[in-house]
Amino acid sequence: MRRDTLKKRWFPILAVAAGLFFSSLACRSIPFLAPTPTPTATSTPTPTETPTPTETPTITPTFTPSMTPTQSYLDWPVVLTDSFDDNTNNWFVGPNNDAFADSVVSITDGQYLVDMTAHKGVFWPLNPNIKNLSDFYLTVEVEVKTGPASSDQGLSLRMASGNNYYFTIAAEDHVYSFQVLNNDSWTTLIDWTDSPQINTSGPNQVAVLAKGTSFTFFINGELVDQTEDSTLKSGKVGVGLSLAKADDNSQIAFDNFEVRAPAPGG
Repeated sequence: MRRDTLKKRWFPILAVAAGLFFSSLACRSIPFLAPTPTPTATSTPTPTETPTPTETPTITPTFTPSMTPTQSYLDWPVVLTDSFDDNTNNWFVGPNNDAFADSVVSITDGQYLVDMTAHKGVFWPLNPNIKNLSDFYLTVEVEVKTGPASSDQGLSLRMASGNNYYFTIAAEDHVYSFQVLNNDSWTTLIDWTDSPQINTSGPNQVAVLAKGTSFTFFINGELVDQTEDSTLKSGKVGVGLSLAKADDNSQIAFDNFEVRAPAPGG
């Protein structure tokens, strides 16, 4: 059952970092954080203030796809795959303490584990050492170890110059959404939407197929939504998570991260 907190969530405006992230939970705040830069190959975003809550959005009924894409994207070459047995792909790891949150990120027991306690509403995108991509198929398994219902987590896409897309789920409330951060402002592209495909416990596999201005979204192998947007053309890909308010704490585990992209000229 959806709880009253779902009706109170809101979507913030953040800035100065990078990423696209698939987002779930109808009125969640989605501020923007990044770890303090460290001398690694991984780029790091920058925190900004959480904006004033906006009007509570309406939960959209379960999406019915108008078309099913061909699965030729599964034949695209693998650009990067990571089961997190080590840190070959140079993800951010270590402590990060700043005005937005106290965080510890580690690769533990074959998972990329983020333990974050917020000082204010915060969103944090994280990416491996990877080239910029335009068209791709991106997937990851994400699991909430501990955390409030107002937390969400998912995928960051086309991260570049402080901009990004964000595709996220909130498992406890069976909802997802999709936003874009551009020039310090968040815009909702898919409002919070119910999805029976989301597991309330255990891992969820989330995936995005990006081809030009077209985005197709999958949860646990099922197509759940589609949209068009031309705001961001290319950038890095990764994961992301957010917390709504001060003192919220979550432990989020990511696993089996994989990105495929068409071969040049393909």
